[in-house]
Amino acid sequence: MTPESPQNLVSSAPCELLLKLFTGPRGEVHLGRFVRGDDAGRFVMLREVAEGAIGRLAPSVDWARSIAHPKLLKLLGLVRAGGRTYLACEYVPGAALTELRQAARKLRSPVRAAVAARIVRDALAASETARKLLHIASGLDDFSAFHPDSIWIAEFGETMVVPIDARQVLSAPRPSQPPAGSGSAIDLLLELATALPPAQVLADGIDTHLPAALADAVFAAWPQPDELPSERGADAALLAALSPLHSPVLADEEQVRRELERFLGTTLEQRRRRQGLTDEEDETSANDATVMAHISQIRRASSSSPDSDDGTRLLQTFSEATREREFDPDGVTQIAKSESVPSAAPSVIVAVDDKLPSPAIISNPSWPQQFLEQTQPSKRKVLSSMPPPQNQAARGVVVLLTLILLLLLALLGVYWKLKH
Repeated sequence: MTPESPQNLVSSAPCELLLKLFTGPRGEVHLGRFVRGDDAGRFVMLREVAEGAIGRLAPSVDWARSIAHPKLLKLLGLVRAGGRTYLACEYVPGAALTELRQAARKLRSPVRAAVAARIVRDALAASETARKLLHIASGLDDFSAFHPDSIWIAEFGETMVVPIDARQVLSAPRPSQPPAGSGSAIDLLLELATALPPAQVLADGIDTHLPAALADAVFAAWPQPDELPSERGADAALLAALSPLHSPVLADEEQVRRELERFLGTTLEQRRRRQGLTDEEDETSANDATVMAHISQIRRASSSSPDSDDGTRLLQTFSEATREREFDPDGVTQIAKSESVPSAAPSVIVAVDDKLPSPAIISNPSWPQQFLEQTQPSKRKVLSSMPPPQNQAARGVVVLLTLILLLLLALLGVYWKLKH
């Protein structure tokens, strides 16, 4: 397979910008939608790309478009909208890690340590999956998708990444390289879990801010003084240290969902409303030539927790729901068994039957009780089992005819006696 030229990779499919999701260090990210063509009505995430970066980005996009995996947001290619070029990928309702990071900084409140560890672990595993799949497809190996802008937390608690090299998607000239260790996975974990600068956490002592088991994992992944600093080596070491951890040191997806709702609940609700309004507008103006696709409310299976709310417990009494994702005619891109990823991420497309709405969109968790109240047996007293009343007019006619017949019989008797 030979990558196409950059000009051929930029699609002319009409795409509209609906909402700016966030602005990160690498530029603006928008919620968009295709308005015509085979994908008409499809919501997409659009990441701005500088014109000068298209040439170096196009080959990687061409290779990455062939990859399909549940932990990776499906890349759709480069598109033009509003006179600018954007990298388009599938949109799953949620928020970028950079948004969660900014919210924690603004509120000066740490993310729960177990949640921060779960997000970082899953993001590292997904980035490693993307690297291995891209290596199989193209032979490229110097690749990392681990970046707060590229890490995406779905509103149902799952962490995914955009499978593109984080160093290539820049809408501005590349800034000077940061100091060694700055922006690493360890630094990101420390900042999220403490709401403090990593340098201060190190000065105070990691074990004074993190649970003992999590602090031990960070110490195990910490580069040794005699080791040359390597971002890929440090990421692999942290992933290996975090992978064996379990609850309560490592959160489940339901706990991630609740923490995301705590920090960004208003933002997520605004995005859901915008999508809902757009869907309603499309339904009133849709015709046979344009079929609008609707984003299903989605949810992944999550472990129950003792402090889950009523709506969550209600959902857990049913079969666990799954999430509708990108369909790829070639199926899920497989990784060779000899190059298995150190992650528990499944390599199969999940089923989409029996989907239930996300707990975040349930406004009234007691809805089953309402239906039960409507179907209660009547409390009125049951009447005795008497036969239904007969028609009074019909009874009167029968009685009258009987009396006439008796009178005639009596007259006949008198007449017979007189004759004899």
